[in-house]
Amino acid sequence: MSKVTDIMYDLIHKAQSQDKSYISTLDVVEEKHSLSAHELFDGVDLATFLANLHQDIRNLKATLHAIDIVGHATEYVTDLVVGHGELWRLNKWYSLNSSKVIIATGFIASTRHNIPTTLKRDGSDFLAAIMAALFRARQVTIWTDVAGVYSVDPRKVSEVVILKTLSYREASKMSYFGANFLHPRTISPIIRYGIPVIIRNISIPLLLEQWYAILLILKMKI
Repeated sequence: MSKVTDIMYDLIHKAQSQDKSYISTLDVVEEKHSLSAHELFDGVDLATFLANLHQDIRNLKATLHAIDIVGHATEYVTDLVVGHGELWRLNKWYSLNSSKVIIATGFIASTRHNIPTTLKRDGSDFLAAIMAALFRARQVTIWTDVAGVYSVDPRKVSEVVILKTLSYREASKMSYFGANFLHPRTISPIIRYGIPVIIRNISIPLLLEQWYAILLILKMKI
């Protein structure tokens, strides 16, 4: 299912506004996930997923009811609620795959005290950089659907240059001022170790190499 995280944020808004429709919205969310689960699972896997889903929905209703009463959701409570969409998707994936591959969604996380939190919107790039720094990776590959990285906004300036390399500092500045090819915090974890970042376009496969087009390479210096 798509847009579940958006729905979860909307539930928070409704509860804070004492809009009781958050209850029926959650019922719809449960129904859609249930229908999806019936298409994917059967037997014990189906029963386990549905039981966990139903308990999650009950807990969410209780949490949103509390928000409804006080008229406010703290950052911790917000992160707890909105992270459920990613957790449900992961549970489905692991139920269908026996692989021991570890999946990190790039949105949900936890603090050092194991308290649920999130990396906020578009946190996947940031998480990739954190993991690369932890494992001292040789490089980080960021997948994007943008057509290219330009020197200026092509919607505002006619003469633009498609960039092929950038320094960390230049990339950080461009991200800070609104360029959408990279999360603004991506550079900070990897700059200490000089790990290069390769930005590839997932929509432009190179047929001969059976790989995907490199849009940009970020390095310590150019």
